[in-house]
Amino acid sequence: CEVGTHHWAQCNDAPVKYARFPVTGLVEGRSYVFRVRAFNKAGVGRPSRVSDPVVAMDPSDRARLRAGPLAPWTGVIKFTEEETTVGVIPGEPTDVVVTEATKSYVVLAWKPPEQRGHEGVMYYIEKCIQGTDTWQRVNTGIPVKSPRFAIFDLAEGKSYNFRVRCCNSAGVGEPSVPTGEIVVSDKLDLPSAPCNPVVIRNTDTSVVVTWGASKDVKHLVGYYIESSMVGTDVWTPCNNKPVKQTRFVCHGFTTGSNYVFRVKAVNAAGYSQSSSNSDAVVVQAAISVPARPTNVTLLEAVRDYMVLGWTAPTNNGGADIRGYFVDFRTVKGNAYGKWHEMNQKALTTTSFKAENLKENIFYQFQVRAMNMAGVSKPSLPSAGLECKEWTITIPGLIMQTNRLLITFTIMYFSKYLSGILRINLTSNLI
Repeated sequence: CEVGTHHWAQCNDAPVKYARFPVTGLVEGRSYVFRVRAFNKAGVGRPSRVSDPVVAMDPSDRARLRAGPLAPWTGVIKFTEEETTVGVIPGEPTDVVVTEATKSYVVLAWKPPEQRGHEGVMYYIEKCIQGTDTWQRVNTGIPVKSPRFAIFDLAEGKSYNFRVRCCNSAGVGEPSVPTGEIVVSDKLDLPSAPCNPVVIRNTDTSVVVTWGASKDVKHLVGYYIESSMVGTDVWTPCNNKPVKQTRFVCHGFTTGSNYVFRVKAVNAAGYSQSSSNSDAVVVQAAISVPARPTNVTLLEAVRDYMVLGWTAPTNNGGADIRGYFVDFRTVKGNAYGKWHEMNQKALTTTSFKAENLKENIFYQFQVRAMNMAGVSKPSLPSAGLECKEWTITIPGLIMQTNRLLITFTIMYFSKYLSGILRINLTSNLI
């Protein structure tokens, strides 16, 4: 659509396989916007977003405009021999190459001739079917100004030669060196399908999808990810633009629903086959390691062991706590020893009897929680705790505590002595 109008003109008569297309027939100097529609057996899709406006002009002219104003005039004008000559017929274009070749079109590019005169040049393109000597002009109407041109209406599978001539008001120059045999077919192959998509839980509305890269693919544009709710055959795209990485975070899912995913690769030739479907995943927040335990305290002390207790993590990471690990180190003044594990097998309670300790030595303890995702960070270390026996003998006193279940052992009771009870505190922790 020309900028300033509302008339959309179709650029190609038949659908093209590539995700690019050379548009011809534009008026030089005017601005245009473009949009694209996809087509399959069900019909034509909605158009894409409109492109930014672009001016139809030679790239070298656009570069000169971007360069800004010319340098100030010095008062001296220099003329070359070519510029003072009137009516110079331009020379031959050089380096004519095929930059794109498909079964729908061929794009040629070349370098302008060194001898061109002061008025500039335009170009005629000619083609010849391989095996014949007949050259046919392609752009029989108006010659083109840009050193690049797309040739349509070629027979698929046939071989062609191409060459270019320059022209100006003085006449048409000699032809360039032919390109050589060019077969009209797709140069690019479709990419192979990506491998084995794997889905990882992320949040209550998103997942992370990873996959193996496509093999033997040239000029990869990227990947598209699609999702489908389990039980339906509807596939929905997860990304609007192709991603070149093999990892993508997909958003906008319903919490608690099951989804499967697949991935396609795309290059200029088109889309690959879809990858295999991923395993179904329930969209919910990912399971993480639990928070650290807290409040590591001493419950009981004897000459060669201590009984510890702690508080379970406030956040279990989305999975049940499977156990705890206790670490210890020695403390001597301001010097600390290395941390060592006390238990190889996870504890299922929030208490632990640390054995084989040395009497009158100070120790610090820390605890880590574990769930199916892994082990948490350690708790804050306890205070320095001395390993020595507690001795408490208090007749007639009922002791109340929320951490100890004190076992009272009657050491002596006499039916002849009324109301006398000796209590020995054995401090067994249950």
